[in-house]
Amino acid sequence: MKPDRRKLLRFSVQFLPLFTLLLWLYWLVLPQYEPAVLRVANLVGGLLSPATRVEAVAGDEWNCIVAEPDGGERVLKRWYGFLRHLLFLDLALVPALLLPTPAPLRVRLRITGLGIVLVFVGHVAAVLGLMRGMWCLVESPNSFVCNWILRIAYTSGQLFGAVIWGLLAWRHWFPADLRRTG
Repeated sequence: MKPDRRKLLRFSVQFLPLFTLLLWLYWLVLPQYEPAVLRVANLVGGLLSPATRVEAVAGDEWNCIVAEPDGGERVLKRWYGFLRHLLFLDLALVPALLLPTPAPLRVRLRITGLGIVLVFVGHVAAVLGLMRGMWCLVESPNSFVCNWILRIAYTSGQLFGAVIWGLLAWRHWFPADLRRTG
Protein backbone atom coordinates (compact mmCIF):
# COMPACT_ATOMS: atom_id res chain seq x y z
CA MET A 1 0.00 0.00 0.00
CA LYS A 2 1.38 3.42 -0.92
CA PRO A 3 1.93 5.93 1.91
CA ASP A 4 -0.77 8.25 0.55
CA ARG A 5 -3.34 5.46 0.60
CA ARG A 6 -2.32 4.49 4.13
CA LYS A 7 -2.76 8.10 5.25
CA LEU A 8 -6.19 8.23 3.69
CA LEU A 9 -7.23 4.86 5.12
CA ARG A 10 -6.00 5.77 8.61
CA PHE A 11 -7.81 9.11 8.39
CA SER A 12 -11.04 7.46 7.22
CA VAL A 13 -10.99 4.86 9.99
CA GLN A 14 -10.43 7.52 12.66
CA PHE A 15 -12.76 10.21 11.30
CA LEU A 16 -16.13 8.48 11.66
CA PRO A 17 -15.83 7.47 15.34
CA LEU A 18 -14.34 10.87 16.20
CA PHE A 19 -17.10 12.72 14.37
CA THR A 20 -19.75 10.60 16.10
CA LEU A 21 -18.21 11.33 19.52
CA LEU A 22 -17.84 15.02 18.76
CA LEU A 23 -21.46 15.27 17.57
CA TRP A 24 -22.52 13.83 20.92
CA LEU A 25 -20.27 16.35 22.72
CA TYR A 26 -21.63 19.13 20.49
CA TRP A 27 -25.06 18.77 22.11
CA LEU A 28 -23.50 18.98 25.57
CA VAL A 29 -21.27 21.99 24.78
CA LEU A 30 -23.74 24.05 22.70
CA PRO A 31 -25.72 25.48 25.67
CA GLN A 32 -22.51 27.10 26.99
CA TYR A 33 -20.91 27.82 23.62
CA GLU A 34 -23.80 29.64 21.95
CA PRO A 35 -24.14 32.39 24.62
CA ALA A 36 -20.38 33.03 24.43
CA VAL A 37 -20.57 33.50 20.65
CA LEU A 38 -23.60 35.77 20.96
CA ARG A 39 -21.95 37.84 23.73
CA VAL A 40 -18.87 38.56 21.59
CA ALA A 41 -20.93 39.19 18.43
CA ASN A 42 -23.27 41.51 20.34
CA LEU A 43 -20.32 43.38 21.81
CA VAL A 44 -19.09 44.13 18.29
CA GLY A 45 -22.63 44.69 16.95
CA GLY A 46 -23.22 47.27 19.68
CA LEU A 47 -20.30 49.33 18.36
CA LEU A 48 -21.74 49.48 14.84
CA SER A 49 -24.17 52.05 13.53
CA PRO A 50 -26.98 51.34 14.01
CA ALA A 51 -26.30 49.05 16.93
CA THR A 52 -27.58 45.52 16.31
CA ARG A 53 -27.68 42.39 18.41
CA VAL A 54 -28.90 38.83 18.37
CA GLU A 55 -30.80 37.63 21.39
CA ALA A 56 -31.61 34.00 22.23
CA VAL A 57 -35.31 33.64 23.07
CA ALA A 58 -37.89 30.90 23.58
CA GLY A 59 -35.66 27.87 23.68
CA ASP A 60 -33.64 27.76 20.50
CA GLU A 61 -34.87 30.84 18.66
CA TRP A 62 -32.91 34.01 17.96
CA ASN A 63 -34.15 37.55 17.44
CA CYS A 64 -32.14 40.05 15.44
CA ILE A 65 -32.69 43.44 17.07
CA VAL A 66 -31.66 46.87 15.79
CA ALA A 67 -31.51 50.12 17.76
CA GLU A 68 -33.83 52.84 16.45
CA PRO A 69 -32.75 56.51 16.25
CA ASP A 70 -35.41 57.44 18.86
CA GLY A 71 -33.80 55.13 21.42
CA GLY A 72 -36.19 52.22 20.93
CA GLU A 73 -35.50 48.82 19.46
CA ARG A 74 -37.04 46.84 16.64
CA VAL A 75 -36.95 43.11 15.92
CA LEU A 76 -35.78 42.65 12.33
CA LYS A 77 -35.92 38.87 12.09
CA ARG A 78 -36.59 35.77 14.13
CA TRP A 79 -34.55 32.68 13.34
CA TYR A 80 -35.49 29.23 14.49
CA GLY A 81 -33.32 26.46 15.94
CA PHE A 82 -32.20 24.90 12.70
CA LEU A 83 -30.18 28.00 11.79
CA ARG A 84 -27.87 27.77 14.77
CA HIS A 85 -27.09 24.15 13.93
CA LEU A 86 -26.22 25.20 10.38
CA LEU A 87 -23.94 27.91 11.76
CA PHE A 88 -22.32 25.82 14.49
CA LEU A 89 -21.92 22.55 12.58
CA ASP A 90 -18.18 22.99 12.16
CA LEU A 91 -17.75 23.01 15.95
CA ALA A 92 -17.93 19.20 15.71
CA LEU A 93 -16.61 18.87 12.16
CA VAL A 94 -13.29 20.74 12.40
CA PRO A 95 -11.82 18.77 15.33
CA ALA A 96 -13.01 15.53 13.72
CA LEU A 97 -11.14 16.49 10.55
CA LEU A 98 -7.99 17.79 12.26
CA LEU A 99 -7.41 15.12 14.92
CA PRO A 100 -6.82 12.24 12.44
CA THR A 101 -4.53 14.38 10.25
CA PRO A 102 -1.34 12.44 9.39
CA ALA A 103 1.02 14.31 11.72
CA PRO A 104 2.59 13.74 15.14
CA LEU A 105 0.12 13.87 18.04
CA ARG A 106 1.51 17.14 19.39
CA VAL A 107 1.07 18.80 16.00
CA ARG A 108 -2.47 17.44 15.65
CA LEU A 109 -3.41 18.78 19.09
CA ARG A 110 -1.88 22.18 18.30
CA ILE A 111 -3.67 22.58 14.96
CA THR A 112 -6.92 21.33 16.51
CA GLY A 113 -6.67 23.98 19.25
CA LEU A 114 -5.97 26.64 16.65
CA GLY A 115 -8.85 25.29 14.54
CA ILE A 116 -11.29 25.60 17.44
CA VAL A 117 -10.22 29.22 18.01
CA LEU A 118 -10.74 29.93 14.29
CA VAL A 119 -14.14 28.23 14.43
CA PHE A 120 -15.17 30.54 17.30
CA VAL A 121 -14.00 33.60 15.34
CA GLY A 122 -15.89 32.32 12.31
CA HIS A 123 -19.07 31.86 14.35
CA VAL A 124 -18.84 35.39 15.71
CA ALA A 125 -18.33 36.66 12.14
CA ALA A 126 -21.32 34.61 10.93
CA VAL A 127 -23.61 36.06 13.62
CA LEU A 128 -22.37 39.56 12.72
CA GLY A 129 -23.07 38.73 9.08
CA LEU A 130 -26.61 37.72 10.00
CA MET A 131 -27.15 40.95 11.96
CA ARG A 132 -25.73 43.25 9.33
CA GLY A 133 -27.26 41.35 6.44
CA MET A 134 -30.75 41.63 7.95
CA TRP A 135 -30.33 45.33 8.69
CA CYS A 136 -28.97 45.85 5.18
CA LEU A 137 -32.02 44.11 3.66
CA VAL A 138 -34.37 46.36 5.63
CA GLU A 139 -32.59 49.40 4.19
CA SER A 140 -32.19 47.95 0.65
CA PRO A 141 -34.67 45.07 0.18
CA ASN A 142 -33.37 43.90 -3.21
CA SER A 143 -29.68 44.39 -2.59
CA PHE A 144 -27.41 41.74 -4.08
CA VAL A 145 -24.70 42.50 -1.50
CA CYS A 146 -27.12 42.14 1.44
CA ASN A 147 -28.40 38.81 0.14
CA TRP A 148 -24.84 37.65 -0.51
CA ILE A 149 -23.80 38.51 3.09
CA LEU A 150 -26.72 36.47 4.44
CA ARG A 151 -26.04 33.48 2.17
CA ILE A 152 -22.40 33.38 3.24
CA ALA A 153 -23.45 33.59 6.91
CA TYR A 154 -26.02 30.80 6.45
CA THR A 155 -23.53 28.44 4.81
CA SER A 156 -20.51 29.32 6.94
CA GLY A 157 -20.99 26.29 9.22
CA GLN A 158 -20.28 23.99 6.32
CA LEU A 159 -17.83 26.01 4.23
CA PHE A 160 -15.70 27.66 6.88
CA GLY A 161 -14.94 24.32 8.57
CA ALA A 162 -13.63 22.86 5.32
CA VAL A 163 -11.50 25.97 4.72
CA ILE A 164 -10.01 25.79 8.23
CA TRP A 165 -9.20 22.11 7.77
CA GLY A 166 -7.61 22.73 4.40
CA LEU A 167 -5.49 25.63 5.64
CA LEU A 168 -4.27 23.88 8.79
CA ALA A 169 -3.77 20.35 7.46
CA TRP A 170 -2.72 20.61 3.81
CA ARG A 171 1.05 20.43 4.44
CA HIS A 172 0.61 17.19 6.40
CA TRP A 173 -1.22 15.57 3.49
CA PHE A 174 1.20 16.81 0.81
CA PRO A 175 4.85 16.65 1.89
CA ALA A 176 7.19 19.39 0.68
CA ASP A 177 8.96 17.19 -1.88
CA LEU A 178 5.62 16.25 -3.46
CA ARG A 179 4.49 19.91 -3.54
CA ARG A 180 7.71 20.94 -5.34
CA THR A 181 7.32 18.35 -8.11
CA GLY A 182 3.70 18.82 -8.73
